[in-house]
Amino acid sequence: MRPTSPRTSIGRNAPALYFDLPVLVLLMACWFTVSVAAAHLITGLALSAMIVIHLLTRPARLLRPGKAVRLAAYVPLALLAIGMTITGLLRWAGVPPQQAWHAILAYTLLPAALVHAWLVRRALLRRTTRRAR
Repeated sequence: MRPTSPRTSIGRNAPALYFDLPVLVLLMACWFTVSVAAAHLITGLALSAMIVIHLLTRPARLLRPGKAVRLAAYVPLALLAIGMTITGLLRWAGVPPQQAWHAILAYTLLPAALVHAWLVRRALLRRTTRRAR
């Protein structure tokens, strides 16, 4: 058995149930809680935290040379997530909706996340069905 660092160990061995699927569930929960401000804020912050964890648990292969296309696919999603967090906090701080583009980013993030999930579906299924050893 080869030694692994805790970070790569988490990224390779953790089931998708802990890191991948909660991102999608929280994204959908944010959509369903729009009418309840406190619930929407809490789910939005939880989504932001889970996206950070999701990105930190990705294998280092993403950053290897020759993976520019794969990296380029993650950059728009990361920028949309950052934009959603910033504009959401601005809305919470009282900035009028016309000046914070939170809704526009939301309508862009959900389809982008669904396309991303479709493109990584094979790896997601492998991580979902992996058995504990």
